Amino acid sequence: MDSSLSFIPEYEPVDLDQNYTAKDQIINNLREGMLAFVDHIKLQRKEIFYLMEENEKLRKEVDALKGTNSYEQQKANDDDKGDKADDDQDGKYDDDNADYKDATPPAPCAESTAR
Repeated sequence: MDSSLSFIPEYEPVDLDQNYTAKDQIINNLREGMLAFVDHIKLQRKEIFYLMEENEKLRKEVDALKGTNSYEQQKANDDDKGDKADDDQDGKYDDDNADYKDATPPAPCAESTAR
């Protein structure tokens, strides 16, 4: 490799504390990029929900053609398993057999409140 060749950067570094226009442009570019990314994620989320609905419709059609109700039974079994898991997470704080979000947190230790 020839050491006489010097590195030429792709861009010239700019002191952003001195050049507010460049700083504002960079901030705007980052903001636009973030907004575009958020829009992309929102579209993907909508597409996922649409595909999940279509999947459920098709499973129901398949069950209807088979003459069984296996999809509804499987869904009910999955719901029961989820409720059991939530109750297990509640532990001793579960007073109304609801999901773990209703659990009352334990009281803080006396040592941590004395400080």
